[in-house]
Amino acid sequence: MVDNNKMGIDPVLVANPPLPQGTLCPICGLLLRAPVLCENCDVLFCTACVEAYAKDHNGACKMCDVFNKKDLKPASSIVKILGGIKLKCVHKNCTEVTGYLEWEVHITKCECRVVTCKYIGCAKQFMKKEEAEHWKICEYRTEGCPHCKKLFPHNEIAGHSEKCDMKPMECRGCKEEIQLGKLATHIKTCGKIIVSCQRCDAQFVREKQKEHDCVACLKEEIKVLKNEARRQNQILERLEGRTVIMAQCYHFNNTIQEGLDAETFINSGWTVAYDEYYSHPTTNEELDSIVSKYNKKRIVCIAGKKKECNLIKLAAFGTIGKVFVHTNSTTNTRNIGEVFWYFYPGNSFGFSNESNVFLNCADTTEGNKRLSWHLKGTGGYRVGDTIKLNDNKEWKKIILISPEFM
Repeated sequence: MVDNNKMGIDPVLVANPPLPQGTLCPICGLLLRAPVLCENCDVLFCTACVEAYAKDHNGACKMCDVFNKKDLKPASSIVKILGGIKLKCVHKNCTEVTGYLEWEVHITKCECRVVTCKYIGCAKQFMKKEEAEHWKICEYRTEGCPHCKKLFPHNEIAGHSEKCDMKPMECRGCKEEIQLGKLATHIKTCGKIIVSCQRCDAQFVREKQKEHDCVACLKEEIKVLKNEARRQNQILERLEGRTVIMAQCYHFNNTIQEGLDAETFINSGWTVAYDEYYSHPTTNEELDSIVSKYNKKRIVCIAGKKKECNLIKLAAFGTIGKVFVHTNSTTNTRNIGEVFWYFYPGNSFGFSNESNVFLNCADTTEGNKRLSWHLKGTGGYRVGDTIKLNDNKEWKKIILISPEFM
């Protein structure tokens, strides 16, 4: 249908017949291919047709008997008409239809065109799109080792290249690139390889071994002893610190305190169980979860302080099992020691140094030793005589839990 000398295009390839008038070459009788115009006779030809005809007829044009290559001009006037023609692909099994102007590019790159295997000795033909798959199984295929450049059958190249003596490897010590065949010998003498001392289990590079054996090994033993002594001292310091806090906790339990250092408690093992701005809407569930999470005998500190300040303005202490007991009215409190606690669900939570409270969604009674948090779905309310903290992000609500041994 289309031969290699690129004469015209067989009209049977036209996907949208009929062909426009004037689009057939008068020499080959086929659809114009690479059309040119003879300016002597004003006739359109295929480029290959008119040149071949002139060669076989002593330089004559088929229509005017005069031929001069200079008289052949690109047929720009017909391009727009040809551009509307749709053509089928010439290759078997290809169903693609392209425009006339794209057709030449398509047939030269079509994945259905027949190609021959590139390997010497193999004459098999197949579609271009099958080429890669064929190469994988071609019995004549050979590949070069990327390291030694020797050729091997394709089914042997992977195993060889992985074990090739010339394969570059990185020494784990000096990081230099060493050929695989020489790596084992290199590692035995490389000064940057990590080795272990048989006496103290210390590790160092081989080039430092003599220095270690003479001096560093003894120094390392001394260092280990010092580290152990330091660790024991740290344990002792923590125990002493907790002993002090333990004594303080029993002293603070069931009391109201002012001006305590929060960091002292945290560094001594107290857990920060709650740390929110006063603007945060505290809920019944958040407070009840502390009872279920921690041992009820542990001491809890309910406090209020400014953010970025370690000093607690106001705090009260009590055991978890007694502090978080629900109360049932706007005036009801539970007296434990010098603290009057209340936990009225849906209303407020807090403490006072006096029994008289009025929970108008929070304790609004005058006094500087009163702390109250809303439980109605909004933030707020007070730390001592600092009140109306509903949207405040300068003050924080804090709950600290004592260490387990408490």
